[in-house]
Amino acid sequence: MSLKSMENAAVGGSGHHMIEQKLSVQFEDLDQQNESYIVGMWSFLVTEVMFFGALFLAYTLYRTMYFNTYLEAHHFLDVKLGTLNTLVLLSSSLSAALAVFYAQHGQRIKVALLLVFTCICAFGFMGIKFVEYTSKINEGLLPDQNFNYAKALTVFHEHHKPAVGVEENPRANVAWEQLELARKTNQVSFVEPMDNPKTAEVEAGFDNRVTSASDTTTRVVVKSAARERFDIEAGKAKIFFSIYFCMTGLHGIHVIIGIICMVTLILMYLTKHEAVDDYMPTEMVGLYWHFVDIVWIFLFPLMYLIS
Repeated sequence: MSLKSMENAAVGGSGHHMIEQKLSVQFEDLDQQNESYIVGMWSFLVTEVMFFGALFLAYTLYRTMYFNTYLEAHHFLDVKLGTLNTLVLLSSSLSAALAVFYAQHGQRIKVALLLVFTCICAFGFMGIKFVEYTSKINEGLLPDQNFNYAKALTVFHEHHKPAVGVEENPRANVAWEQLELARKTNQVSFVEPMDNPKTAEVEAGFDNRVTSASDTTTRVVVKSAARERFDIEAGKAKIFFSIYFCMTGLHGIHVIIGIICMVTLILMYLTKHEAVDDYMPTEMVGLYWHFVDIVWIFLFPLMYLIS
C-alpha cells in the first residue's frame, strides 16, 4: 500500500486522520517527496551495515580460528547486564514506533512524551554499558598496554573457588590450565604482592618469590616455555576483547547519535517548529533507531550467549 493510499484510507470514518503533509518545491508530488526521504535513509543505513559488517566478519574469523579462547574469554561478559540492555532497547524500539504513529496523526504531545521515554531508555542503556565497561577495566581486560589476563583469571578463580572446580569452570579453559600447570611445576606462581615491589612481570602474574625471610625483593624467574604458552592464550584473548570493545563501542556511539536526534525532535515538537509539521523526519529518526536496536540484537547473542 502506497503512502498516498494510506492517507486516503485514513480520511473519513472514525479514528485519527493522517496529517496533511506540505510539498517542498523541489518535488512533483508527495509520493516522490516521501520516497526521497525513504531511499535516502535506507542508502545511509546500507553504508552502516557495511561498516558493522567488517567488524562482524572479524568476529567470525576470530571465533573460527580461536574457538577455545573465545569460549574462555566470552564468559567474562555479564549475561545479566546484556539481557537487561536488550530489554531496554526493545522497549525503546516500541516507543519509537508509537511515536511515529502519533506523528502521522499530528498528536505532538504524545510524540514528545514517547520520544522522551525512548531517550530515557537510551540513557539507561549507556549507563548499563558504563557499569559493564568499568568492571572490565577493573578486571584488567581493557585491551591496551595494561591488559592483564592473568589478573582477570586469578580474580575470577579466587571468587569462584569454593563452589566451582577448575574443571567445571567454563572460563577456566585453556589459559587457566596453562597457569595451573606452570605453577604446579614451579615455573610460575600467582602474585600475592605485600611488601614486594611491583614489577612489570609481577603485574602480569608471573612471580617466583625468594624463600628467605630477610629478602623483601621479588625476583622474576619464569621459564620461557610456560610463559610463552600463556602469552599466546593471553594474546588471543586480547583480540577478543578488542573486537568486543570496538563493536559495542561503535554501537554506543550510534546510540549517542540517536539521543541527539531525538532530543532535537523533542525540542522541535515543543516549540512547534515547522519541520515537524511533516511526520517524515520523525519516521526517519525512528528508522535509524530501529537499526541501532537490530545491531544490538545481533551483538548480544554473538558476544554473550553463543558458545
